[in-house]
Amino acid sequence: MIPSNKELSSFLKRKNPKMGLLDKLKVVYRPYICPFSVLLTEVKNVDSVFDIGCGSGQLLFLISEFTEVKKIGGVEIKQRLIDNAKSLLGERNTDFLSVYNGKDLPNEMDIFDAIMLNDVWHHIPKAQQDLFLREVYSKMKKGAILVFKDIDASSFWVHFNRFHDLLLGEGGGQELSLNEMIKISENIGFHVKNSFKKRQYWYDHYFLVLEK
Repeated sequence: MIPSNKELSSFLKRKNPKMGLLDKLKVVYRPYICPFSVLLTEVKNVDSVFDIGCGSGQLLFLISEFTEVKKIGGVEIKQRLIDNAKSLLGERNTDFLSVYNGKDLPNEMDIFDAIMLNDVWHHIPKAQQDLFLREVYSKMKKGAILVFKDIDASSFWVHFNRFHDLLLGEGGGQELSLNEMIKISENIGFHVKNSFKKRQYWYDHYFLVLEK
């Protein structure tokens, strides 16, 4: 059984991750605003998961703890965050964790059954979004799924997420609506297996499960 977001946050807090204070706060408390339990449910029956924009590794850590996933990997643009992720993951195999230049995804992605793209999209400049998703598609193996989550631009509450990103100095503001994202995904060649929305506090999230 996948734990609730509150339980996931409590679990991370007990682990007392060894990293800077702001990074630690993001790791421990993010399940309260980001529905990690839903993301875990979507990959609970696959063997391997690769997380694009894995941050400090909390999602990969939770996947390795609460699902049957056997192999994990991910990329992040900051070395500090990759170091955080390796520290958090401890004895787990981190051979497929690496720093990413924001453009060239690793060819090794094609050995993974599921790719995660969680709250990355709205940080990508609009002029680069289509090209980025095409790169993701090209690196996936046939039959793999992309579990995509972002903030819904069609919701009034999107402004709260933009304020959140501004407060943390994370940029952002390039959100799209669920319907817009479905069209882009289908134009690239993805098959939409599932799509749905979920509000958590004042954050309106949408989810897409896309198959290559």
